[in-house]
Amino acid sequence: MKKRIIVLFASILVLASCSNKMGDYTTSSTGKAGEILVVANPDVWFGTLEDSVRNFFGEMQFGLPQGEPHFTIFAIPFEKFNSVLRPHRNILMLEMDKSIEKTTIKVTVDNWATPQTIIQIKSPKREDMIADFLKNKNLIIDYYHNSERRRYQRAFDKMINIPIVNKIKAKYKFKLTIPEGYYMAVEKDDFFWLRRETPDMTHAIVYYTEDYTDTSQFSTRQIIDLRNKFTKMYIPGPTAGSYQIVSEDVYLPASKVIQFQDMYTIETRGLWKLENDFMGGPFVSIAFVDTKTNKLIHLDGFIYAPRDPKRDQLRQVEAIIHSYKPE
Repeated sequence: MKKRIIVLFASILVLASCSNKMGDYTTSSTGKAGEILVVANPDVWFGTLEDSVRNFFGEMQFGLPQGEPHFTIFAIPFEKFNSVLRPHRNILMLEMDKSIEKTTIKVTVDNWATPQTIIQIKSPKREDMIADFLKNKNLIIDYYHNSERRRYQRAFDKMINIPIVNKIKAKYKFKLTIPEGYYMAVEKDDFFWLRRETPDMTHAIVYYTEDYTDTSQFSTRQIIDLRNKFTKMYIPGPTAGSYQIVSEDVYLPASKVIQFQDMYTIETRGLWKLENDFMGGPFVSIAFVDTKTNKLIHLDGFIYAPRDPKRDQLRQVEAIIHSYKPE
């Protein structure tokens, strides 16, 4: 296996050179969950660039009941970037190079450790770097979100729940990386609900499907209505007559197109609640068409963790639904 290098293309970018050097697949990456290490010298970093980077990554992640930033940032100069810090899972390197005419942005995957995402931005001027970071910021953050999912998937690979994985493969004809601790709470032909319970939290994976007819089924309204249909039938609350639905009280759920296995895929984030009860929490779902069966597949993850931060717990169930592989 070789380290992979991707170049982000835009009109302001030029092609960066690619290397075939072997990545380090024996060293596990380091760093806290949701953390990005910025490597930049003080004359480049301090001021407007630092403000732009911190403000963007520090924005509150949509779809959580309490404010939590997408990522936390800590910065060091290049002279401090030593062998101890190189295995960090998320690295952003910012450099000035007056010999180049335009900004280049290069993504390197699994160079010094696994899983690892390194994004290098080089610009001839500091003003160009700020402008080009802001222009490409959403694509950049997607790489780091994917890095966080890969971290959890790698951990789950070491604790696979083989009976559950095999049951899903046999009945539903796809594979998910399900870790130990989950059990099948409800199992129907067009629906299943996996649960993992501890005294402090609940993690859940939900699958449901319908015949695909047209693109209107990808609208946020239809996604919410279908989710409510299945959760009302199959996900009851602890009190009589209670069941889970999408909450539209605090803010409306939001959908967007995402990159997922070369398929047109809609991601929807929001909050769920119990009708006739008082529990709630965040959920994330993805929807895409299985072209072999002409079915619209929905994979959904939700959590209940009333006393704890929820960003990283939600990323754990995201990692599971993003491990989908058709058989």
